[in-house]
Amino acid sequence: MDTLQADSKRRVADRESGRAVTLRPWLYLRQMAATGLFFVVGLGLSSACWLAHQLGGRRIPSSVGQRILRAFSRVYVSAMQRIGVLRVEAHGFEALADLHGTVIVSNHPALLDAFLLLAQLPPAACVMRAQLLRNPAMCGTALLAGFVTNDSGPGFVRQGIA
Repeated sequence: MDTLQADSKRRVADRESGRAVTLRPWLYLRQMAATGLFFVVGLGLSSACWLAHQLGGRRIPSSVGQRILRAFSRVYVSAMQRIGVLRVEAHGFEALADLHGTVIVSNHPALLDAFLLLAQLPPAACVMRAQLLRNPAMCGTALLAGFVTNDSGPGFVRQGIA
């Protein structure tokens, strides 16, 4: 993978001088719209996925949930770009399509980088923070996708392989 760059257009402070930059209300409204879109669509999608997981269990392959999550991630990233709160340039992801046994780490405490990766990567085993299963906008989709949590110790590796 060559690069993945995301740039938020909202600036709170000038990085070089440290001076505060005035936020424009319309930028703030766009960011709130993007956040609202995530939770409204995510809550509906997660509820449907949770129900499918409860009714279908293991009969529904995790690849189905991963395709749903990938499509949602792509739509969400695209919507954020159209709203004007995010600019994304992704290069080299096609090289990841044939990799096996590779660990790709999203190391930012926010979820945006995970969605950027999920939108581009082929289906994969994913380890997520256990606390995200308490997030109603994400838990159903993560369960249907077969994601494992990071609170199960070394067993999560075997759980992800299964």
